[in-house]
Amino acid sequence: MAKYNKPVFVNECLADKNVKTASKFIAYKTWGDPSLWFAEVIDNGNAFFHWHQGQRDKGHKDSIIRYVTADGTNWEATIKDYVYFHSPNGDTSKGHSDTVIAYISGDNRAYVGSFAEWFDE
Repeated sequence: MAKYNKPVFVNECLADKNVKTASKFIAYKTWGDPSLWFAEVIDNGNAFFHWHQGQRDKGHKDSIIRYVTADGTNWEATIKDYVYFHSPNGDTSKGHSDTVIAYISGDNRAYVGSFAEWFDE
């Protein structure tokens, strides 16, 4: 059985803790250019479905995402059972595991995303 039946990201802006969202995806800046990508966690927390610039119909399943943090560091993440393995510049020897992701979003501000279960009324 999956850990979450209806997983969502709870995203909190680091500069303004009053800015919080709950969404099926995160919108994040990727390495090397200011492109905006979106990622949804799929396959019971074991893969990503991501797409570029809001073009979900052109998206694809992948095992990794590459994102930028508030200090400008390039990170790569894989996911298994809703636990990320983050590594700076993809260097797995310097990586760590946890259940949150810190990233730069489309508004150029730093956010932290964690998982929660969505319950309908």
